[in-house]
Amino acid sequence: MEANLENLIDKIKADGIQEAEKEAEEKIERAEKRAQEIIGEAEQEAEEIVKKAEREVEQLRESGEEALKQAQRDTILVTKERITDLLDKIFKAEISETLTPEFTQELILKVVEALGEGENYEISVSEEDRDKLVEMLFGEAQAEVDDERIDLLPEREVSQGIRVSVKGEDVYYDLTDEGLANYLNEFLNPAIQKVLESKD
Repeated sequence: MEANLENLIDKIKADGIQEAEKEAEEKIERAEKRAQEIIGEAEQEAEEIVKKAEREVEQLRESGEEALKQAQRDTILVTKERITDLLDKIFKAEISETLTPEFTQELILKVVEALGEGENYEISVSEEDRDKLVEMLFGEAQAEVDDERIDLLPEREVSQGIRVSVKGEDVYYDLTDEGLANYLNEFLNPAIQKVLESKD
């Protein structure tokens, strides 16, 4: 009887130990599986973080490159404008130096000759030069121009040169410093722009 009891106790112990060992193994397997899941999730999250960071870096690089390109374009445009403005000033300065009263007198004579003698003209000149030009053109020593056919009109908007129109007509020839500079720009600007654009 004692032997049977001891066998029974040993069997119960053995069964309990096996059950405990089995349960421990299952727990270890579950823990290992969960650990693998956690590692996989962490790796996936780390990969997403890296990809996101790479995308942000790429966006920053593209934004930086676009900003640099825009700054370059802006700089070129401003430089072109400044060069064009500078040339305008040079043209006007050179023309202004040329348009002395003596030169303006010759200009009036040439224009009247070119337009013909059968018309009456209004010629706008600067207020500053008007009296001198009247003396030069219509003085006692001058017989080249008929003062009844030509009216020299002082005009505030004319700083140098002349603006010529046939009396009674709205069309006029602008031979002022500003008008001549504009004509010159119309011819030279395309060539200047071509040179500037070739440097882009």
